Amino acid sequence: MFRHSDLNKQQGVKDFNFDNEINQSIRYFKVPAVKDKSDVLDFLLKEIIGLKIIKPEKNRARRLYVAIGSIASAACLLLFLLYFAYSDVTYTGVVGKNTTVYLPDKSKVILTSDSQIKFPKLFLTRSVSLRGEAYFEVEKGSKFSVKTPNGEVNVLGTRFSVSDNEDGFVVYCFEGRVGVKYREEERQLFAGDQFMRGNKLSEPSSVEAATNSRIAYFDEDFQNRSLNEIWPIVENHFGVKITSKISGDRKFTGSIHSDNVKEVVEIICTSLDLSYTQVNETEIMVSK
Repeated sequence: MFRHSDLNKQQGVKDFNFDNEINQSIRYFKVPAVKDKSDVLDFLLKEIIGLKIIKPEKNRARRLYVAIGSIASAACLLLFLLYFAYSDVTYTGVVGKNTTVYLPDKSKVILTSDSQIKFPKLFLTRSVSLRGEAYFEVEKGSKFSVKTPNGEVNVLGTRFSVSDNEDGFVVYCFEGRVGVKYREEERQLFAGDQFMRGNKLSEPSSVEAATNSRIAYFDEDFQNRSLNEIWPIVENHFGVKITSKISGDRKFTGSIHSDNVKEVVEIICTSLDLSYTQVNETEIMVSK
């Protein structure tokens, strides 16, 4: 600690001596009468340049500290990236009900009871692993893959459902186009197409076209439940924000089965003599 202080004092003395030498050279220099001003200026500059310039000594300890700090920072950054690159996020469906999950790219997944989905934290490749049954609403973008123990589904942006359990492997396309891989078999599904494989399953001769999966439906039976309890359930299922300007203590009783958030909100509001406004795609305002 005292050594650094002494070095600083010595350096200050050296700088002062150097400045003093320059000042002395200029102050006591006599200009010969026969000399031209430009010649005198050149001579002075040469005198100054010729003086010995003392460079400050570099602090080796400080350089060492900086180097160690840089290495430590780089190591922490590398560990941080590795943690996110190789760490997974896992969601498991709640027993007895469907569970809605939103992926980092805003794609929507609804898991059936006790089903499980896993994906990397960084989610750079848009790839998920599924065990059980789930409904997907995929945001448009790069290729999106769903991998199960028995097959794989690839899409760019569409709506579909995947089921892989002891009964077999089933994929249903509700919108867009879906690529399916099952063992050595590959198929392209369009809206209304279904792929079924398994010992306990048989491909139906005709498939009745459906607009949505049963998993995607909001199916709730409310018995004298307050709006403070109901709105979060609706928000979680449809991925919207419901803002209310009325008391959340108002009670609602009724059964709702719908895959449309506006229809669900309208049923509740009509029953309680309320109105609502669709602010944007993800926000609804409820008022008197």
